[in-house]
Amino acid sequence: MKEKTKQVGIGVCYGLVGGGVGLIILAVASKNQNVYGTVADWVSGIGTIATVVAAIIIAKKTTQDNMAQAMLNKSIELYIEDLRAIVGCLSELEHNSLLDTIYRGDVLELTETEREEAEKGIIERNKSYVEIIGYHKMSTIIYRMPEKKQELFKPFMDEISKDLNVVMRMNLEDEKFNVKMFLNLLKKSVDNYSKIRDKVSSEISEYSVFE
Repeated sequence: MKEKTKQVGIGVCYGLVGGGVGLIILAVASKNQNVYGTVADWVSGIGTIATVVAAIIIAKKTTQDNMAQAMLNKSIELYIEDLRAIVGCLSELEHNSLLDTIYRGDVLELTETEREEAEKGIIERNKSYVEIIGYHKMSTIIYRMPEKKQELFKPFMDEISKDLNVVMRMNLEDEKFNVKMFLNLLKKSVDNYSKIRDKVSSEISEYSVFE
């Protein structure tokens, strides 16, 4: 605020000085028209200079506005591309219908094979590793978005990561396997993926006008 006031004060001072100099020039010119020209000549000259300066300022402002709009349009295009990439990732997460069936049935016991089927399409297990299908790819897409847009998806992604990491640590062969926790965490993650899908659809609809 102080800096702005200072700049305004300096501008006013320059304006007063410029106005004073202009009046002096006009006064001298009016007495020496043969040497300096008439007052009309000076007014005409000053008007021409002012017109040129105004044209330059307007052109510069227009260029800046056009560049800002172009950057905004490009940013929106990239964002929509990222949203569509997320849709691609979500399409790979087709969880087994068994999960919905046993969840609705309030199943308390599952065989090892049924446990594997329930998490199929969400978690991949093999002898070398256990991972959340598509999670890292989707995270990469989201974390390259503008920070404000990241916040639309991060809460869901954080919950998915936390819950499915618990599932991955669960031993499917354990006789004391906690079926209820297993199913609840899987179902919660599926619901969070659905919320991400809904959010993506909403964002694409909102920004599709810019395409």
